[in-house]
Amino acid sequence: MMALSCIIGGFFLMTPQNDRVWEPNVERLAHYRFVDGQVEIYNVRNFIWQDQDTYTTQWETRRYALENIQSVDLIVSHFIAGPVAHAFISFGFADGQHLAFSLEVRQEKEEGFSVLGGFFRQYELALVVGDENDVIYARSNIRDEEVYIYPISIQTTDMQMLFLEYLNQANRLNHQPRWYNTLVSNCTTILFDLMEYAMGNIPRDYRVLLPGLLPDYLYDHTQLDSRFTLDEWKQRAHVNPKTAHLTQGPDQAEPPFSQLIRGH
Repeated sequence: MMALSCIIGGFFLMTPQNDRVWEPNVERLAHYRFVDGQVEIYNVRNFIWQDQDTYTTQWETRRYALENIQSVDLIVSHFIAGPVAHAFISFGFADGQHLAFSLEVRQEKEEGFSVLGGFFRQYELALVVGDENDVIYARSNIRDEEVYIYPISIQTTDMQMLFLEYLNQANRLNHQPRWYNTLVSNCTTILFDLMEYAMGNIPRDYRVLLPGLLPDYLYDHTQLDSRFTLDEWKQRAHVNPKTAHLTQGPDQAEPPFSQLIRGH
């Protein structure tokens, strides 16, 4: 009994850290500040991928004006068949740029990922802020995940508040590292938390825990245009058929990658 108590006590005394030897794709954490009325974001990821093990690392500093935010999309990426998936958000701007925010496991170098380990404080949490040419292309074309992109119908002021709340989360993670948890602190539960901070109370159900079912959730809550059925939305939203020909990278896309994946 004493040994069990020590194990449990030790588990709860474990603290998340920011100073481990990380995998290169989560090595840096984004953070921001206001400069001349715009948001200046540091450590925006824009890697150039050849395959899962071969890539050029690029970390950039970018500026965005909140008033130029025009759209928000939910991206759902199925790394296995079924309702288990990864979900993240991307913001669109008036000049055609898009910026993705993806809450992910922050893996140590050569650590690998285990769903079970995600329940037991094995991984810290990372917020990857990245260019779609990196964050989406890496999933659709490099990892061969099935990726879908859904436009969300929300007010412009809510888009701006959500953008800032994601950035505030980035700054918080820089100063207060946090554990990833497969059940209660993952890509979708935190996404819904941030949306509630920005927009007020949002109804939740079991689909919040199964990101692959979020399109059904959006459709039921009238966040997708009802002129199309859910099946039609899934067909329109499917990224992979639109990017399969991009064997030499997203820069060869015509029209540009972010526009291409939103075409119908």
